[in-house]
Amino acid sequence: MSRILLVDDSPHAQRMGERILSEDGYEVVTVSNADSALIRLEDVDPDVVIADTVMPGRTGYEICHYLRLNPRHRHVRVILTAGVLEPFDEAQVKRVEADAVLKKPFEATALLDAVQPLAEAAARIRAESRPAGAKG
Repeated sequence: MSRILLVDDSPHAQRMGERILSEDGYEVVTVSNADSALIRLEDVDPDVVIADTVMPGRTGYEICHYLRLNPRHRHVRVILTAGVLEPFDEAQVKRVEADAVLKKPFEATALLDAVQPLAEAAARIRAESRPAGAKG
């Protein structure tokens, strides 16, 4: 089962994302800001991070940038999200090498269609980087 870390300062977005993903069999951990996300990365060890681009303090762009710089999290795929009236900064999306972008409010099919291939890719990369004979 793939693990998803959902980072959003909106309780509604957290609830909707968690409901959609958990009903499809994903294990979902939600946090309300980037600092909490960076703290929880180690124990959650997600396959996919879904991060809002507009939050107080650090943004989803910064979470994505951190993940790209950290070899321990090289398998993690990142989906950046923004509200329907919040534009994506396309230059930032490209600079931080986000895997996908998604508008909120979450539409179940679009969210699941974005997450599934990324979760599968993360699992593949994780398996390839595991030392021979290691389990888990």
